[in-house]
Amino acid sequence: LFVAEEVGGLGLGKVSVPMMEEKCNLTPAFYTSRPPPTPLLFYRWLHIPKTGTSFGTALIHYACEFLDEDIYPHKTKNKSGDMLHVVSQYYKAPFCTGQIQFKFAGHQPLFKKEIKYGGVVTMLRDPRKRHFSGWRMHGEIGSKYHPADIHEYVKLYRSCQLRMFLGANCHIMKNSSESPVWIPTLEETDKVMVMLQNTTMVPFIGLTDEWQASICLFHAMFGGFITKHEMLNTRPKPQQDSWNMRSWTEIDFMEDPYDWMVYQEGRRLFVERLLLYGIEVPQSLQHLVVL
Repeated sequence: LFVAEEVGGLGLGKVSVPMMEEKCNLTPAFYTSRPPPTPLLFYRWLHIPKTGTSFGTALIHYACEFLDEDIYPHKTKNKSGDMLHVVSQYYKAPFCTGQIQFKFAGHQPLFKKEIKYGGVVTMLRDPRKRHFSGWRMHGEIGSKYHPADIHEYVKLYRSCQLRMFLGANCHIMKNSSESPVWIPTLEETDKVMVMLQNTTMVPFIGLTDEWQASICLFHAMFGGFITKHEMLNTRPKPQQDSWNMRSWTEIDFMEDPYDWMVYQEGRRLFVERLLLYGIEVPQSLQHLVVL
């Protein structure tokens, strides 16, 4: 195996202070009281749809520190930029030492064995924005599984984030007029809350709409370099003029109450950890800071 220090690497569980100063907004706690980074030796990416494939850039480079920075998931004319292709082609020697195990399963939910094993890392997103992004980008608007009515679309895909933590697929309804095969209960919602709070089970939660702070927190917690593409949206979607007059604000948070509760808990934990590790809390989350 390669030894990171021999090739100028950081080594497991180390973070570069100059790098963090360049890339991140830090607070005095970063220098005085933050816990030291702990190597994340195993992680399973729970990739919830429309929460940011770009997170894969940080995850593959954390596991494979000898991988060229210009290899990352991004939009290409062929499949070479797909995350599955990147993992299958480069998650091996000589790019990776094998000291870190990274599991990527596309948009598959957590299975019972994985829930028990832990090591889940994920990005959560405001369900209104997640639904709106899916409504704009997935399929043809007006199709059976992509209703032109944005509120009907939400009915098809609500509770996606919560479902995936409990081992259920995100998309399980046949059409918006039918009852879903499975509707989360408050007890199941509470179960996911407990999972999110368990740092062995879910060691990392980031927020799609606070990307810079999320990437900075990941490295403050677990070490490793911030490679040059990690802060970027590496898979931007084409825009259509007809959609530019629409907004995620058309969706009420109560149209997806279960995912809203999961997202609120994720935000609370995210802010708590930003404060602990000395990463500046973004302005949009300042109201969650407990003085």
